[in-house]
Amino acid sequence: MKSLFKAIAVASLATVSVSAVAEEGSLSLTAGAVSEYVFRGAQLGDAGAYGSLDYEIAGFYAGVWAIDDGTTSGNDGLETDFYVGYGWEQDELSLGIGYNRYEYTYIGDYEHEIALSAGFAGFGLEYVMGDSEDENVGGTSADQEYDVITLSWSNDTVGALVSQVSFDDFDGTTSGEMEYKYAELSGSKEISGLSFTATLGTQFDLEANGVDASGAGSEYIVLDVSKSFDL
Repeated sequence: MKSLFKAIAVASLATVSVSAVAEEGSLSLTAGAVSEYVFRGAQLGDAGAYGSLDYEIAGFYAGVWAIDDGTTSGNDGLETDFYVGYGWEQDELSLGIGYNRYEYTYIGDYEHEIALSAGFAGFGLEYVMGDSEDENVGGTSADQEYDVITLSWSNDTVGALVSQVSFDDFDGTTSGEMEYKYAELSGSKEISGLSFTATLGTQFDLEANGVDASGAGSEYIVLDVSKSFDL
């Protein structure tokens, strides 16, 4: 259930990410913290620290990202994300393709996905095709496919997005089907070398196993502070 195409900062979901074409290889390290861990409109953990190591060359990128947090299910541990991909840019047009894999120290589950993106003049469209391997459903493993479609707009300081997330039934079970939408508005600013991001979001139109479960909706505010270093 994760990733921002993950050359990411956790709360910076207001843009579809594609790598800028780099003439020379670059290696960077990012360290940061969030007030709570929200990903794709779902709260996955409490406040936590995160870090990433990223390499880029000629539009290709690869990296690893990790967060240490107290999860909402009470399982403290480490999530580690691995990602690789390619981004192309020409004037205001951008295209990207990436592969992401998400692993956890506190559970045997993992997810992996392919992300396709396109952008023009600040607008972005991303489509994610993913597969979740859940080791704890009925005591056995069970595959679950999911799709994410995101439309976004952003400039240097503000961004907005709306997205739909859909999960199929678990293989061999009658449960697990879920669909919801979420929207976010984000603002960011750099002060004394630190990047600050505030994200206001809401989850809505939640439907689980064919039943409307949205209730009053779910609103959240995420504060993110980070610093990057060129290595």
